[in-house]
Amino acid sequence: SSVSKWTYLCLSILIIIVLTAGTFYRVIDNFDASSRNSLDYLDRSHQINVDILKKNHSSELDAEQITVLEKKLNGIEELKGHHIHLVRLLFRNNYALLTLFPFLSAITAILTFFIAQRGWTDSSMFVRAYFVLFTTLTALTGIYPEVYQQEDSIEKNLSTYHQYRNLQKAIFNYSLTAPIM
Repeated sequence: SSVSKWTYLCLSILIIIVLTAGTFYRVIDNFDASSRNSLDYLDRSHQINVDILKKNHSSELDAEQITVLEKKLNGIEELKGHHIHLVRLLFRNNYALLTLFPFLSAITAILTFFIAQRGWTDSSMFVRAYFVLFTTLTALTGIYPEVYQQEDSIEKNLSTYHQYRNLQKAIFNYSLTAPIM
């Protein structure tokens, strides 16, 4: 044939890489779609608290004090939003990698079986190349979360988010129970 085995091999490897990357991004898109509304209640909760603060059920605070507390709550909300955004990004990437890992591992195991049957030198060039490719992809998806310490980063950002949320609650509760001056 006019097209060599090497050309077929290179094209098939390129197609596998593109399909793997496409699958990775498809899993991320599915994760985003399914989790889009999962944290909306937090936004609503913050807005409800700000609205309650504005209504000033406590006659102990004047309008200027309420404005200051509202600004503090909103400033903390922005800081909180940064950390929950990082949690979402890290978690979705971790989710996508953990979703791909078993499939890539299974393909690597099948290729290992084929190579074990014939030996490395007697296996076809395609089987050996795919074995190296899938072993590399499996290793990358398996070690990436550990190398970049995604689990630790998720936990730290989530902890910081909770600390900011607790600070917001303290400020809001202060607005309801402020001492008479």
